[in-house]
Amino acid sequence: MAEPNFKNRTLFHGDNLKFLRGMNSETVDLIATDPPFNKNRDFHATPDSLAAGAKFQDRWSWERDVHQDWVDQITDDYPRLMEAIESARYAHSDGMGAFMCFMAVRLLEMWRILKPTGSLYLHCDPTASHYLKAVLDAVFGWRRFRSDITWRRVNSTGRGSTRYANNTDCILYYTVSQKFRWSQPHKPHDEQYVAKAYRHVDADGRRYRLDNLKGAGIRRGSSGKPWKGVDPNDSGSHWAVPNRAIPLKLRDADCQEKLDYLESIGRIYWPPRGTVPSYIRYLDEMPGTPVDTLWDDIGGLPLSLWREGAESGP
Repeated sequence: MAEPNFKNRTLFHGDNLKFLRGMNSETVDLIATDPPFNKNRDFHATPDSLAAGAKFQDRWSWERDVHQDWVDQITDDYPRLMEAIESARYAHSDGMGAFMCFMAVRLLEMWRILKPTGSLYLHCDPTASHYLKAVLDAVFGWRRFRSDITWRRVNSTGRGSTRYANNTDCILYYTVSQKFRWSQPHKPHDEQYVAKAYRHVDADGRRYRLDNLKGAGIRRGSSGKPWKGVDPNDSGSHWAVPNRAIPLKLRDADCQEKLDYLESIGRIYWPPRGTVPSYIRYLDEMPGTPVDTLWDDIGGLPLSLWREGAESGP
């Protein structure tokens, strides 16, 4: 794998295609890109932003914005990608096709510079998200598509006269290969859920809940044998020991040895009445609720960096 020919935490200013083409292959771990949306409007940076005075035209023309060398490269080397571009051109407009071509040459470079373990997150909106997904499928391969994330960026700002208010954007998540790195993000548990599920508090002030130590179905191995006089088969179940609480050296041990270990560290609860033990699960050991494809807890910027120009189109 090549070494990066750029310094970490470097800010490049200008057309990203030039910089992407100058970067060594397979040297980037993660790309998060927020390209134009093909809104058919002109935008100006707000006076109080670092980009004050800058502007860009989010309008696209096949004759004006598409370079012939782009078309030649894609047609010769990536015919399926050109089919995706042409489908956007014919189904929507020449402008949409031009925007897809503009994106395609940049996405090809992003795919090239990402490591085999790398990932791409592309921010867009419903204006072109479905065409962009077809382009991404052609560049990365449809099997490398991971998620279509819906970002609820703002609350509804009013009612449209002929359609629902638009308050969401899309984030398309792709990986280069099956070897991608993944760390499940979590968000804090809902307070009502915590109050209801983790009702118990121990002497140290730690909240916990009592979980079942059994799983459905009879097993013939050690998980189906009695422990402390309790036979799980009597209730048509087996021992289901949470591996999270078991040290690596005991992962291959019998269930009875694992249960002995849990009891030795105070993680088994025996009810005053009854003979079925429970597992003590502490709240502070739980990472939270896994983040899914609906992101509704990240608000938009307090002040938009860009505003529509006076000459904006319809």
